[in-house]
Amino acid sequence: MAQTDTAERVGNVITEKLVEKVLGIAKDAIDLGKALVESDVANPKGSQPEPNERIENFLERTGRPSGNSGSSKQGGNSGGGKNGL
Repeated sequence: MAQTDTAERVGNVITEKLVEKVLGIAKDAIDLGKALVESDVANPKGSQPEPNERIENFLERTGRPSGNSGSSKQGGNSGGGKNGL
């Protein structure tokens, strides 16, 4: 019985951490989308940098790491997100 309770608590903690991670990724995606829309409004079509360059510029402005590098606190190989497990 004690093992079942412990396993359930461990499962709950893991689930909670995963939910936090997913919510962090969703927030980052929303922030990126907003920044891209703002960029589209501020820069008429034809004068905008390539999409990858726009994303890199956004990451630099917000102080977020880019690429697949970074410690586990930064998201490790998950794209460098700020909400690593």
